[in-house]
Amino acid sequence: MKWLLITLGILALIAGYSYITVSDGPIEPMGRLAFVKLANPDMYPGHIHSELLAKEAEATGSKCALVLQLYGGSNYRSYQEGNVYIIEVAFIDTQGMGSINMSQVYYLDSFKVALFGIPDGRYKY
Repeated sequence: MKWLLITLGILALIAGYSYITVSDGPIEPMGRLAFVKLANPDMYPGHIHSELLAKEAEATGSKCALVLQLYGGSNYRSYQEGNVYIIEVAFIDTQGMGSINMSQVYYLDSFKVALFGIPDGRYKY
């Protein structure tokens, strides 16, 4: 019971620190736009995700939005959606240690990255 409380306390500290850091920073992450699996998650002009992102960017006064995805089969394009220019990029794990999908998660690697950060040169864009 003692270790459970210590673990929960540490997780609460990490979550609190992350929340404060993100809320005071210049970047407002939107996650996966809250409904990725309702439609094809790849973005293109006129797609529901693209339109939502453009709407949110305009609401914050931004003329540009950056979408960073895990490398997959998309063709990662840059395009204009209304008044917002959307730049879509992907990062590729050059060491092959990252999680492939939800059924093949490398927890030890994820834990190391969370504790020590991403090693230089691991990802290319």
